[in-house]
Amino acid sequence: MLDQQTRMLWKAAGTLAVFLMTGLVFAAVPAGPTVDSPTVDETGIYARNASLRETLSATRSNLETWSAEQISARKQVKLGPWMAAVMPSTEAAKAAAEKPIDLGAKGPDGKPLWKPRPDLVDARENHPKFPLTPAVLLTRTIQSSKPLALSVGIGGGDHVDIWLNGKRCLSKPTYRMWHRYGCAGVLETSINDQIITSLQLKAGENRLVIQLTTGYGRPFYFSIAPDPVPGFWRKIRSDFSPAANPLLEKANFNWFEPKGWFTAKDTAYEKELLESLSKSMGEPGKKIAAELDRLQQDKVGRTDPRWLALCVKASALDKLLGDLKSLGGAVNELGSLFPEKYPKAKLSKQLDDFTGRLAALTECAPDRVDKTAESLLAEMLRMKREMLVDLNPFLKDSQLLFVKRYTYNSMHYYDDFQHISRWGGNLCVLSLADGSVREIAKQLEGGVFDRYDLSFDGRRIVFGYRRPKPEGFRIHEIGVDGSGLRQITFVPDDERERMARFGPSTHRQTYGIGGYEFWTDDVHPCYLPDGGICFASTRSEHSVMCASSHYLATTNLFRVESDGSDMRQL
Repeated sequence: MLDQQTRMLWKAAGTLAVFLMTGLVFAAVPAGPTVDSPTVDETGIYARNASLRETLSATRSNLETWSAEQISARKQVKLGPWMAAVMPSTEAAKAAAEKPIDLGAKGPDGKPLWKPRPDLVDARENHPKFPLTPAVLLTRTIQSSKPLALSVGIGGGDHVDIWLNGKRCLSKPTYRMWHRYGCAGVLETSINDQIITSLQLKAGENRLVIQLTTGYGRPFYFSIAPDPVPGFWRKIRSDFSPAANPLLEKANFNWFEPKGWFTAKDTAYEKELLESLSKSMGEPGKKIAAELDRLQQDKVGRTDPRWLALCVKASALDKLLGDLKSLGGAVNELGSLFPEKYPKAKLSKQLDDFTGRLAALTECAPDRVDKTAESLLAEMLRMKREMLVDLNPFLKDSQLLFVKRYTYNSMHYYDDFQHISRWGGNLCVLSLADGSVREIAKQLEGGVFDRYDLSFDGRRIVFGYRRPKPEGFRIHEIGVDGSGLRQITFVPDDERERMARFGPSTHRQTYGIGGYEFWTDDVHPCYLPDGGICFASTRSEHSVMCASSHYLATTNLFRVESDGSDMRQL
């Protein structure tokens, strides 16, 4: 029997290992080219500053100026109808775009090259049925009453090139990646305003030509009233970590909508957030509420920096008070469990001192909010590390086992392991003392590591592993020091004959996968108290209707002795 302390140690370490594994195993890794974020910088609206608050204020100010200019600019232009020409190659499209457009030109078949496309509607996602071709040229005229800069939003295809009056002014990828959210496949971003750029129009007629590198049925989007706000929030979350900027976590979802905080004409968003946070913070909340009342009584306008400063202050206070409560509870619990090993009194005093310093944030002036909040949030992070890891008898100087791999690319929860997105990964050990990572099974590099289990004595690891070949996962075991690697389950001797009865695979014929497609998989092993090993396997040869044409999808429970003998289905 394990003593209580050992069981709690394993439970604590296992819980932390799960968090680590989740972050590493399920981090989405693109399998191809990525698309730029909407090119809002082409308009110069987004203004990256030292702090989130300054960035939000400056960007909203720029947005207001830009919006007013564009409302005026749009009144000065008149758009002609779209015409389209199917091109045999991107090179031919480029050559045609850089010459004066002859709308009366004939194609190789003697028919008109340029055809009207009344189905292409501005400010709407269009799905024109272009023939299967490397490139399509789209053109229209833009009449302008005077020289001006007109911002346009464009999207669709895999790559977009733009010529204005015969001069190429933009070339950007628009390829969108499929990403997994749970078991759902979602195209990342919309084609609406994938690219936002400015067209420098001359007075009179301007000829716009767009090369859409495309396949059959690729969508197309064009608007002279683009919305850069969704791109702002993506950029902000890239530039400012939500963990270090609690406003991004505490603000209600409606802040981040296209018609949200950036375009608001009043302070309703700030009031909603401050009223909500002030009610949950006790005494500090009363001071936040008092500051809110003063702003409202003085009828302070929405552009006044005190509004955002108070939102930053309240968000940081709410996060820090919550963390302080949780951390204090953990310190008390660890002090009770390990009175001789864990310095509860010293750490409790640190927390009391920190509580006192929170008053500095509550009382600080608007121009000091950013630095004060940043300092306190960084100190809280340091205290968490010290009190929960470095001094925690459960974890101090411990090592954590995790598996590293690329995210599977399945559509179903039950067959993740059968849909490899990219090969590579390993079983790894993280040292909590210095943060170093050691790979255990270097001799198996290049394959994919499935789930694993640590033996009861902490010396061995059993795991599922698949070589980068058209074959299934098999169960292996290795010592935590990397020694003693051995394979426990093997391909059934008669697997080829047994799988042949499923018939030829449409999937194999379509994608040209050599050999027989069907195979069995042994995955998700765990040690049993009696010395055996339990695992899931498709050896039972069952599938489901949505997968039965090209692989075995359904697993069942099996067990085997540690030496690989006496395998049987449970």
